[in-house]
Amino acid sequence: MKEWILDWKNYIFVYVIGHLLRGVIYHFFPYVNELLTAVTILWPMLLLGDAVFRKSETDPMQRCFLLFVLGAVYAVIVNLFDATGETWLSIWQMMSLFLLFSHAKHEEAERFEKQYDLLAIISAGVIVLLATGSLFLLACFVMRVSLPGGLASAEKLFTYGHMGSANRFCGLFGYSADGGNLCALAVLLLLYLVEKGRLKRWQAAIGTVILLVTICFLDVRTSILELLAAALILTYRWLSKKTGTAKALRILLGGGILLAGAVIFIKRGAIASYLSRIQTDPEMTLKFLTTGRSVYWSHAWKGFLRRPVYGHGWINNTHMYKFFFDNHNLFFNVIYWTGLCGLLPLSALAFFSIRTIRKKKMKWIMRGVIVAAVLVESMLDRAVLGTANTAVETSFFWLSLGSLLYCRDA
Repeated sequence: MKEWILDWKNYIFVYVIGHLLRGVIYHFFPYVNELLTAVTILWPMLLLGDAVFRKSETDPMQRCFLLFVLGAVYAVIVNLFDATGETWLSIWQMMSLFLLFSHAKHEEAERFEKQYDLLAIISAGVIVLLATGSLFLLACFVMRVSLPGGLASAEKLFTYGHMGSANRFCGLFGYSADGGNLCALAVLLLLYLVEKGRLKRWQAAIGTVILLVTICFLDVRTSILELLAAALILTYRWLSKKTGTAKALRILLGGGILLAGAVIFIKRGAIASYLSRIQTDPEMTLKFLTTGRSVYWSHAWKGFLRRPVYGHGWINNTHMYKFFFDNHNLFFNVIYWTGLCGLLPLSALAFFSIRTIRKKKMKWIMRGVIVAAVLVESMLDRAVLGTANTAVETSFFWLSLGSLLYCRDA
């Protein structure tokens, strides 16, 4: 039993699959969130305590991560009157992300590959099932088919949407943005499984179509941008192999110009309207285009200028204009919550990671694409660091990044 508990793999499986399924489990076991919270508090204590006892050495990337956590702790201490139980819980739960990040370093390469692939299969499979069920229920709603428990009712399938409108499809995901981000992650995981030979192309194609249709109905623009970024990376890689780097860049630039021209021509009326609105009321126009995010980004920057060293405290937006629980942007969250105390070590982690990856030959390109795509998501959502509501894409970001840094054949 002791060996099972101290095996990082077992905790990571419980952590990732638990966060993936807790929305479904909640309907049968209402205390799943409390149980998962307890697990993410107590189990990492044992794992990290065992690592310290065995005097496991840390490398520059791990030390930067831990320095970031210490910077967040210092920001909380300086703003102690604003700290809550959720603040400390969120900081400690970042240690779960540290375990995910470091797992590839402490595991045999072959075992890690099998574990990662199994997690990818389970996660992608569950998300495809949820997407399929969501589309089925939407079809029942449209055709006015009544199901037991009101499963196909508007109350079950829709939630608040863009700028607070209460008509946004969420399906079985509970919230449209969460569903869209999960579906985007599942598309990337299916491509990864094809790359590894774990899934046949036709199987991945069917799953991808289901996921893309679901994203369209969910209307999550963050997910669309995430997939566009992934498509751009994969297209560049394919072109560079065929034509060389310089020519690939020229082709992409030319294609981008043609696409932009086509969009401007097709949407010239809407674009002219936005340009007119920007001139008369730029703040409200940007707020509309960013679904309210630009307001929080602006106030986060002003808040950083007021407290540039230690910020306002981890996950503390109580001083934010029109309080919102976070700023939906990795950069603005970090500078507003932790100031330079958090920004500098996180930037150092990015620097060391990029330097290390550049020296290695990436065998599985889709892991790098997953890291890049979730980073794109983090510019508009809570991905990468997350909060107490850490999502599955956060887990795969840190697992994938760790594999790129620590696996010999990444």
